[in-house]
Amino acid sequence: MGEYTRLIFLLVLLNASEFGIEYLYAIPYAATIFKLPFYLSTIISVFIGPVIGIIVQLVIGSCSDWFNSRWGKRRPFLLLGNLIVIISIGIQVISGIVEVVSPSKENDFSTFQFIFLMIGLCLLYVGTNILQVVSRTLVLDIIPIEHQHPCALMFIALSLFARLIIHITFLIIESIDYTSGIGVKVRSITVLVLYSLAIFIVPLTSTITFFTATESFIPADRVPLFIFIKSCLKSILAINRYTVCNWLILLFGWMSFVAFDSCNTELFHFYSVVFYEKSLNIITPDIMSRIQSIIFAFAQLGYCIYMLTKKQYPWYMMSISNAITSLISFLPLTLSSICFYSSIRIELLNSSNLLLMMSLSCIFIIPVAFSSAQLLSIPFALLKNIVPSSHFGLFVGIFNCGIIFAQQLLYGLNYAFFESYYSSQHTITMNDFFKHKDLIPIFCCIAILLYLITSIAAYFIRWVYNYHDIKDGFIENTMSSSESEN
Repeated sequence: MGEYTRLIFLLVLLNASEFGIEYLYAIPYAATIFKLPFYLSTIISVFIGPVIGIIVQLVIGSCSDWFNSRWGKRRPFLLLGNLIVIISIGIQVISGIVEVVSPSKENDFSTFQFIFLMIGLCLLYVGTNILQVVSRTLVLDIIPIEHQHPCALMFIALSLFARLIIHITFLIIESIDYTSGIGVKVRSITVLVLYSLAIFIVPLTSTITFFTATESFIPADRVPLFIFIKSCLKSILAINRYTVCNWLILLFGWMSFVAFDSCNTELFHFYSVVFYEKSLNIITPDIMSRIQSIIFAFAQLGYCIYMLTKKQYPWYMMSISNAITSLISFLPLTLSSICFYSSIRIELLNSSNLLLMMSLSCIFIIPVAFSSAQLLSIPFALLKNIVPSSHFGLFVGIFNCGIIFAQQLLYGLNYAFFESYYSSQHTITMNDFFKHKDLIPIFCCIAILLYLITSIAAYFIRWVYNYHDIKDGFIENTMSSSESEN
């Protein structure tokens, strides 16, 4: 076994926990089992999930910097996250079994059922965010700078394998449902079984990471918490322009992706309405949407495998790929314009044209997959070289919060834009979309603009690549000076 092969094997084991986390996230559990109304799912995705994520990522990331034990700094938090996730899955599975056995009416939950569901979801967000920030920080501690990019790629690749398992499973279920009509209850039971398996998958993958990431225990007096908090604030105030540039690229890039994803989701929702109202005899938009997700995951996986063979990442690639993705974003703008502004739109919306539109959406998702894979790998791979090692956990939390903040902002915009017809009591029709025909094209334009901004910002990633002057002892020195001042 060659040296690079051994490295890849080590990176698989070290990033194993991400497989379990992504497996859990990929299952549309609450939406499938409980059929949450639009306002409630938006509150969860825009407010509850992101707020918990930001708090947990910053607090646990910083605590893992300060903590010290015979198991190391980070690994005890893997055990904590595991325990919380297992409890949350148990709570949600119990409430899911109750819902499947005696389903409530649509959008009608008992107070007890709602509280039980929310407790499970909140614990899930806490547990998964603990696992995520700790596993990200562990690789910064252990893996040297020259292997950070392959490590970040492996992090993405394992999450893609988890997503592909779920997407392919649902594609099979939806295809059987389309041909044979298996019914809603069978689908709910399948989701329940997949979610129940996470009780074993998440602890197993986290345990693999736990025993692979053998941190050294260095006996030392723990810095007083007050002094450590002061050092955290000093490190944030001392952030250099390279760290800010890296964070802004991540923020704008993720905002671009979420904006594109929102346009794409609403277009497929419109295709579904057209499909059922006109009783078209083609592959359902739900199946095509699932195929698009599989193509997206395979494109990202192909990018990761290709880049793993490269010794060095060309710094200009991110800027070029985001510029190309900005051009690709004109596709949903064009399709929505044809659907909503064409004088012969009703005639255009027939079986062959609708299938063509959905097929184009599946093909042109590939450049978006490349740019999103870069966003999830490059900024984190460069962190080791631009932030002090004593506060890796804090800065991983700050960078993850950039993703969370971008999602929160764009999901909030999505709710403001599309709430007008999603909040209506009746089933959404083609006329509802035609009455609000400006919404999807406007969101498409936002995606195009954000991708252009990301492309310009990504050009300056070369600054970060060329920066090699980080002083690892900076924070320790500031803490020592704080102690002497006291």
